[in-house]
Amino acid sequence: MNKIKVLLWICLVVLLFCGCEDASDSSKDQAPTPIEEEQRIQDAPEMVLVDNGESETEQALGTYFVEKKVVFEFGEEEIFNEQELIGQYIEGVPYFDLSKIADRFGWTCSTSDGKSIEKGNLQYQFEEGNVQRIFLGEHGPPYKLKKSLQFEDENWMVSQRDAEALFGLQSWWETESRELTLIEWGWSLPDQIQVESKGDEAVLTLRVQPKAGNQEVLDDSPGIRVMNQKKEQERFDSFFRGEGWLYTLEFRSAVLTPGTAWTGDAWVYFQERPLGIYPLNLEFHGESGEIHIGQTGPWETFALESPELFYTKDQELMTIKGTTEDEWVDFLVEAWQGSEFVTVYDERMEVDQDFEWNWTSMQPGIFRIQVRSGDSTRETNRTRLYYEKVQ
Repeated sequence: MNKIKVLLWICLVVLLFCGCEDASDSSKDQAPTPIEEEQRIQDAPEMVLVDNGESETEQALGTYFVEKKVVFEFGEEEIFNEQELIGQYIEGVPYFDLSKIADRFGWTCSTSDGKSIEKGNLQYQFEEGNVQRIFLGEHGPPYKLKKSLQFEDENWMVSQRDAEALFGLQSWWETESRELTLIEWGWSLPDQIQVESKGDEAVLTLRVQPKAGNQEVLDDSPGIRVMNQKKEQERFDSFFRGEGWLYTLEFRSAVLTPGTAWTGDAWVYFQERPLGIYPLNLEFHGESGEIHIGQTGPWETFALESPELFYTKDQELMTIKGTTEDEWVDFLVEAWQGSEFVTVYDERMEVDQDFEWNWTSMQPGIFRIQVRSGDSTRETNRTRLYYEKVQ
């Protein structure tokens, strides 16, 4: 009897163990595999006008891959591709036949004069010294040709350098064989780009990695240019970090002002070729701003003791106190007057290591204070601070 009970218990344990193992395997089968997840990323639209909205964008990740690779043979005077004449030297500068180089990378001529080409949602209109870029129906800033367009044998000729920039091509020159390999990258950008407001700075982050199986490596990184609602191009400073084959690109600029929403578009480029547009809607956030001190080298110091906050409010007196190895510190005060900051006060203070500057306004308002320091040989932008004088 005891033996039977023992056998029953053993059978029960075996059945329970098998059941757990089956359940575990079933859950694994339902989860997406890495290959399926990579395919999902690759299937994102190649060029899309997207709205970042308010959703989380930490997973914003794009991919790049070799779309086409073309080899050109450079003779003493002429340029060939698969034995077809495709270009020549003009005054010592290599030029391509515009219609032929466009055709090699999938572009078509959209006008009878041969000076407009298009591919997908992107169109180029070649003008006197410039190229107008129209992407997704939006006009971007014109590209200034490095070398003027030439008309030879009833064909328009574009310089090699301008063609590489406009088509977003990566080049590799083989000296011995005199062969130029041009790589066209394909791009699958994310639906969203990471956007943050930090004080008066707009911070944009984009991450890209190679598509599975891609063996080529980028020799340059994409870039972001920002245009406000008036289609005026804003300057953004960009930072590039590479971690293996994952590239993180961060773009920031102090374009935000207190109490005013900033709207515009972020254009993503590779060289001079537009890849995507992201609408932006940003606001100044004084409480999230950090005080950043600009340093030009480890051999010098500039430090602030006060204020401790980027945005000072509800105080009668603004005090800026600190230490520096420079000979002078300059304080430029600008008042916010509805649509822009206007200079209202500027003072340069001679210093000997320690400095303390006090300022207040007779009228309420929002003020931006630019702090600079230097000596007889140089001048450095140290920081910018905000001060709100209330009624």
